Amino acid sequence: MTRILVVEDSPTQAMELRYLLESSGFEVEVACDGASGLERCMQLGVDAVLSDVVMPGMDGYELCKSLKGNPVTAVLPVMLLTSLSDPMDIIRGLECGADNFLTKPYDGAYLIGRVRRLLENCALRADRKVSMGVDVLLMGKQFTINSEKEQVLDLLLSTFEEVLRSRQREFEAKLSEQTLRESQRFLQAVLDALARQIAIIDSRGNIQMVNASFRQFALENGFEATRQLEGSNYFDTWLSLTLAREHGPKVRDGLDAVRSGKQSNFFVEYSTRVKSSTRFFSLSVARFPDGNQYLFAIEHEDITARKQLERQFHHAQKMDAIGQLAGGVAHDFNNLLTVIRSYGDLLLQDFAPGGQQCADIEQILRATDSASALTKQLLAFGRQQMVKMEVLDLNVVIDELDKMLRRLIGEDIEYGTVLAHDVSRVEADAGQIQQILMNLVINARDAMPHGGKLTVETKNVLLDEANSSLHDGVAPGRYASIEVTDTGMGMTAEVQARVFEPFFTTKEVGKGTGLGLATVYGIVQQCHGQIWVYSEPDRGTTFKIYLPCVDQPLAQPRAPAASERVIGEETVLLVEDNVAVRSVLGRVLKDAGYVVLDACDAVQASAICETYAKQIHLLLTDVVMPGVSGPELALELTQKRPEMKVLFMSGYSGTAITRHGVLREGLFFLQKPFSPGSITRAVRAALASESSRASSKSVLD
Repeated sequence: MTRILVVEDSPTQAMELRYLLESSGFEVEVACDGASGLERCMQLGVDAVLSDVVMPGMDGYELCKSLKGNPVTAVLPVMLLTSLSDPMDIIRGLECGADNFLTKPYDGAYLIGRVRRLLENCALRADRKVSMGVDVLLMGKQFTINSEKEQVLDLLLSTFEEVLRSRQREFEAKLSEQTLRESQRFLQAVLDALARQIAIIDSRGNIQMVNASFRQFALENGFEATRQLEGSNYFDTWLSLTLAREHGPKVRDGLDAVRSGKQSNFFVEYSTRVKSSTRFFSLSVARFPDGNQYLFAIEHEDITARKQLERQFHHAQKMDAIGQLAGGVAHDFNNLLTVIRSYGDLLLQDFAPGGQQCADIEQILRATDSASALTKQLLAFGRQQMVKMEVLDLNVVIDELDKMLRRLIGEDIEYGTVLAHDVSRVEADAGQIQQILMNLVINARDAMPHGGKLTVETKNVLLDEANSSLHDGVAPGRYASIEVTDTGMGMTAEVQARVFEPFFTTKEVGKGTGLGLATVYGIVQQCHGQIWVYSEPDRGTTFKIYLPCVDQPLAQPRAPAASERVIGEETVLLVEDNVAVRSVLGRVLKDAGYVVLDACDAVQASAICETYAKQIHLLLTDVVMPGVSGPELALELTQKRPEMKVLFMSGYSGTAITRHGVLREGLFFLQKPFSPGSITRAVRAALASESSRASSKSVLD
């Protein structure tokens, strides 16, 4: 049973309210003042509060403000009982967050109807509450209303209803017409302050009142300024303004259902074309009594921005989930490729160069390299690729790729660059920027099978608040831009909406993996940049990449790594949970002259460290293992053997490795898959370094 708390200092009126409510099936609790009413709300579970305004001590406004300010009782509907003798009563009610007003004196049936509608409307709007702040200027003073939109509208409608009812009482009592006009002006002022487009219609569907937002929307969409909105049919007006004819039957049926009393509310969201762009709107209808008839309040709101945010959120969730899956798949592949590559290199040493067996093995190694490149694409898409961030000059990166790009596109495509001499520096991985360019250029080449023109351009871009607001997720600031433009076949809007999705391709079977542009998208996001595509069918395509500018000096060129394997004679403790990887690494290191102690997990490694009498020069450990991780094991063992160096390895990348702390300065890390030559060089480098010992600070910070 619904429980109502009545807060009334007059025993006679409290008794009358109790009788009326209990006779209508409500359970009633009574408090004699605001303080005891507040205490009852905290102690008892009540469903609504009816409170007098003028009471000794804590009055009705203070009680309402206290209830709305407490998270426990904030959603509790509150109806204030007032004489409405002053428009300021309504303002104070709005400021304290009241849900409804009821004017004294009142008849019993009307009071019960208002209470039931209050409970019904609060329940219907419970899942769509949005806080707002509206400034209202009245009688030379400014007030701020901080209630929910639906709550404010409900309160305004009840206020409007009370104004209409009080009109007759004021006439009968020969009150001043000025008071009525002030109330109407106040109602119009509050409605005009709301961002939603609001119209009040009668039972025939004709408009009785509109707010400023509705009037502005009408003028912007072809309604003649000389025509009167009041008196026109709402549905016909709505249809002429929105041109949403495919949604017309649903909206008309909803309006008719509310007007006929079959349902008390109606809500719909729809899309339509407005000024050559797709916009999304919501429309809701609620009814309220006006004497012997009902009036209807209609809210119309442009929700395009909210829909765009929802779409971006769902897209980000989907991309993140696929990225996590891609990272896990890449890890398993990296372990397999490490074994295949290492055994292939070892087998190649047993055959003389130039023979058929040697050529066959080299084909296996080339296939391994291709598979390794594919796993890097998966990691790049998932923003989990291991990167070497450094300060770059984009012009230099593009110039270094010039010959390779020209070979990729062929002679039937005119290739050119427009590089700004003062383009700002960016912080990124040079290899990833090259990968972006190659993927975009290949994509442009495939879009021009009969030749065309391809241009790569760099320039500085300053995005202010207005420009950045046109592109979701972009902060204002300085950016260096790379633009890749082709004169190819272009893309439809449907293709553009999916162009960065992994495994989505418009190419023939066998001619594309669908990972190229997904990889580009992942790399750009990893660099904290943005990428946009502009295209029309048969008009070509432009990809624009914006990367944040930095002011640091350019990175120094790195010397190329040696290709031969390096030998040694030190003792290496090898910890790897994958049997095949552990076996091939042990063989490679033994062939290189090292003494190898192998363990499958941290427990076995700790036991070896305890029992092995001689010096262990290096701990070579996987990062992610069941139970104790590689960094945790390194910290434990180096406390027992401080002279032991540490080299980490993993098939995981990016976030997983960063979380374990192994990418900090001074620590050595080797990314799977690797060749026998790269592992022996990494081991030698770690042994020769003075800074590869693991410490609590460097590993577990």
